[in-house]
Amino acid sequence: MGFGNSGQRGWPAQGGGIPTDPTALPTWFKFTVEHTDFTAAAVSEAISLYSLPAGGIITGCKLKSTIAFTGTGMTACTMSIGIAGNLESLLPDFDVFQAVANDTFAVQENFDSYNQGAAQTIQINAISTIGLLNATLTGELCIWLLVSEAI
Repeated sequence: MGFGNSGQRGWPAQGGGIPTDPTALPTWFKFTVEHTDFTAAAVSEAISLYSLPAGGIITGCKLKSTIAFTGTGMTACTMSIGIAGNLESLLPDFDVFQAVANDTFAVQENFDSYNQGAAQTIQINAISTIGLLNATLTGELCIWLLVSEAI
């Protein structure tokens, strides 16, 4: 799993910063998750996606499959984004088992800040129907978070 700055595309003006130090202007940060990042011999697993800095604010979330998730015995697979205890707080379950297309993605407007004094781990949660996540054969996602910091 990797992450990087998505090209400084902020709103309403060009933002800045890096994922570990966002600015007051919102900036899109892009993260890539692959099927091999899910290693549990289970039908659900939440993994860390991003450490939102103290005072960080997430105002948008987008998830798009670039390669559909498939696996031995798997009949469906969904992903959600949130925090421990509320794994859908930023983006509810989205079908990543379906065919990939340019207009097939999930986007959610948010205005969430979790802790002014400490970092908060943002997680992506996978739920497979029947097949185990560590037996997936294909799958890749791009996730964008629109992040700023109340400084």
